[in-house]
Amino acid sequence: MWKYCPLLILPILAALLCPIPINTIAPRPAGLRIDVNAAPAADLQLLPGIGPKLSENIIEHRERHGPFTTITQLDDVPRIGPKTLERLRPWVTLNSP
Repeated sequence: MWKYCPLLILPILAALLCPIPINTIAPRPAGLRIDVNAAPAADLQLLPGIGPKLSENIIEHRERHGPFTTITQLDDVPRIGPKTLERLRPWVTLNSP
């Protein structure tokens, strides 16, 4: 029984010494911005602090009220407040009408 212990311990040690990073999403290249007037939910979720629910809120808001004309209008989206808006500013654009 003891002769098999190294076979069990080695994979465990290897896993502990070489952890997989928690955040496996590749960083966006500098200067890449997401158009909040045209982006699908999957693209919106690449933005910092935007998950599935907030991405759907953004899409619902633009479908009901039309395209965003200023970045500050994102503050009108449910669950996006001033802090989230400031975090988003460097990453969003309004290229579409």
